[in-house]
Amino acid sequence: MRRGPGARSAEGIQPTFLVGERDGELRIVLREAASVSGQVVLDGKPLARAICTSSGEDGFVGTAAADKDGRFVFRVPVGTRVTIGLTGQVLDEMLPIYGELKDVAAGTEGLVLEARRVALDRTLIVRVVTPEGRLAYEAWPERDQVLGMIDILKTDAVEAEFLTGTADIREAARLLSAIGPREIVLTHKDGLLVLADGRYHEAPFRPVELRGRSGRGDTCVGSYASRRIGADPAESTRWAAALTSLKLEAEGVIRRGREDVERLLRDKY
Repeated sequence: MRRGPGARSAEGIQPTFLVGERDGELRIVLREAASVSGQVVLDGKPLARAICTSSGEDGFVGTAAADKDGRFVFRVPVGTRVTIGLTGQVLDEMLPIYGELKDVAAGTEGLVLEARRVALDRTLIVRVVTPEGRLAYEAWPERDQVLGMIDILKTDAVEAEFLTGTADIREAARLLSAIGPREIVLTHKDGLLVLADGRYHEAPFRPVELRGRSGRGDTCVGSYASRRIGADPAESTRWAAALTSLKLEAEGVIRRGREDVERLLRDKY
């Protein structure tokens, strides 16, 4: 282990661990450092304790947990560029977060990392095509591992019963939430049930006529997740139910505008 020439005290110095290509010897190179700082936000608000990661030249890597105001600081070698991102975790919590990677120079300040929620539709995981060409439900061995990594889970009443063993949709949502997801979006023949932060929210489907059931679940979870970016679970539940109701009135993707959804909300919700 060698100390590079001109190395000073640890203040203002960034150690980089290197392994020799020929002899495999571990070396620590000390170089002058500069700060890269910024803030993690989720839905426009600071996200405390998010774990950030940095990686750069010469194998430099590092992690840092954001403080209570979502702010983080890395010390990186002067004159280098680093990639800053999110590890997908919040310290000591089961809150999965992901965001874009940003390539920045040492000394960059005011960087904003926007965290994103992760939603999963369970249909394609538990419903499979048999060799005979029929749709059937199949056990999901990785269930607990996967559910611990997502934020919003969408399922329907039949899938929920298959995975939890209960036909009670509220109890099924509770059991699924206990595994990991913070929010459960559960569709059934009459409407939508959401369990978020320990509270249930419900809204019925109210199509004028039923002509386009295919794609109901995709429409529902997509509209719920997008609305949740700026709204609470209760409002997002109503929005998703209203938008899905309009989709049920015709085959294919929804071709109605925002004003149609807002009109239906005023008139029937």
